[in-house]
Amino acid sequence: MKIDQVSAFRIQFSINETLRNQGISIDSLSKKTGVDRTQIWRFQKGRFKTYSKNLAIVCKFLSIEVEDFVGGKDQISLLMETLHDVWDGSEEHACKITSLLRSTAPLLEK
Repeated sequence: MKIDQVSAFRIQFSINETLRNQGISIDSLSKKTGVDRTQIWRFQKGRFKTYSKNLAIVCKFLSIEVEDFVGGKDQISLLMETLHDVWDGSEEHACKITSLLRSTAPLLEK
């Protein structure tokens, strides 16, 4: 199954969050699932376009329901497109954009 950019981002975020929360390393996940660590790294970085057998194995092990993430909402798509337009791809720029977005949180509180 093909996965759009927004859904890939959502899956990527969920994988990273679950790994962080459960304290699981790439090496450990690789050993427990049999999925090569470079493939897991690609999932962590959002570098995938299809729902592959290996992605299914990793998501199942981490109790991530991929179906919950497929088919993004219009506003999320717009946000992701805007991010893609302004981000230069560097780690430094990602940190700056993250800081900028977090600084707007008080403006969004109701």
